Amino acid sequence: MKFITENDLRDLNRKEPFTTYELEPGARLTPGARQFLSDLRINMVDSDPCTNKNSINVYYFFRNKETFDRIRKLIFPEFKKKETVYIWSAGCAAGEEPYSITILLKEENITNYKIFATDIDTEAIKKAKEGIYTIDKFIETPEYIIKNYFNKINSGFKILETLKNNVIFLIHDIIKEPPLNSFDLVLCRNVVIYFIKEKQIKVFENLYKSLKRGGCLVLGKTEFLPMEFYDKFEYIDKKERILRKV
Repeated sequence: MKFITENDLRDLNRKEPFTTYELEPGARLTPGARQFLSDLRINMVDSDPCTNKNSINVYYFFRNKETFDRIRKLIFPEFKKKETVYIWSAGCAAGEEPYSITILLKEENITNYKIFATDIDTEAIKKAKEGIYTIDKFIETPEYIIKNYFNKINSGFKILETLKNNVIFLIHDIIKEPPLNSFDLVLCRNVVIYFIKEKQIKVFENLYKSLKRGGCLVLGKTEFLPMEFYDKFEYIDKKERILRKV
C-alpha cells in the first residue's frame, strides 16, 4: 500500500499553487498529510480510491458575497420573465452554494425554479441533504438570513425544510459523466482550478453543453475562460467571472 505523506503535498504546493492530486488504487494519506490539509482549512475526504477521487471542499454560505450580489442584480431579473428556471450548482460540496442561491431566489420572490446540485463526494452530498451547518459556515451571511431561513439546533443551524423542496442533490463526476443540460444558470466555482489543462477543457466543454443559449456561467474569482472558448462565451461581469453563452 502506498502512503501519501505531508512532504508529498508540500512539494506539490511549491511546484504549482493549484494541483490535482489523484490517489493511486490502494493509496492512503498519512496522519501528517491529513494534518497538513487540516491546517490549510481544506477538507479532503479520503474515500474508496478505487471508485472516487479526493475532493477539496472549502465552502461557506455566500462565499464571495460580491458575486452573489451581481448574480442577483444581473441575472435574477431575467428569471422573473421565465416560466421555469433551471440552475446547476456543479461541485456543490455540502450544499452551501445551492442553498445560498435558493435563499436569494426566495428574497426576490422567484418560486418557479429547480436547482440541481452535484458533487463527486458522497459524504458531502449526504451532509447537503441533511442541511445542518456549524456557525463557521456563516462568516459572510447577514444575521437576518440566519434568523429567517435556519432553525437553531444543538449541533448548529438547520436550513428550513421548505427551502429544500426545489433543490435536488446528486452524485456526479463532471469529467467522466455526461453533463446535465438545458440550464439557465450554471455555477462551477473553484472547481476547474484543481484540474490539469486537458481536464479543464473537458469540464468547459461539458459546461458549455449544459447551458441553454443565453444561459449564464459563474466561475471562481481565480478562474479564467480558456482561449478555446473565447468565441463561445462573453463576459457580463469579468471581475466576478460571470459569463453568458453566445
